[in-house]
Amino acid sequence: MSLHAAIRRLTPDQLKQLASSMLDAGIAMENGRDYQEAFSIAKKRHRGAMRKMYERLEKATPRQIENMAEKLEQEYETTE
Repeated sequence: MSLHAAIRRLTPDQLKQLASSMLDAGIAMENGRDYQEAFSIAKKRHRGAMRKMYERLEKATPRQIENMAEKLEQEYETTE
């Protein structure tokens, strides 16, 4: 399943958690840290679908994450 398809399966609360983790990863990257570390930490705090999402993000390339962030923004806008 693609990251985009996985996003569509998340609840509104899970989308908010994911958006927060994406923000944490972006901040880490801007400060010269490894963005994958942010996803690794989030992965350890969750189970089920969210854990699988963070596992995918931990292995994703920056371009894949950027595409996913755009889709996440679209999904988040439709849930408000």
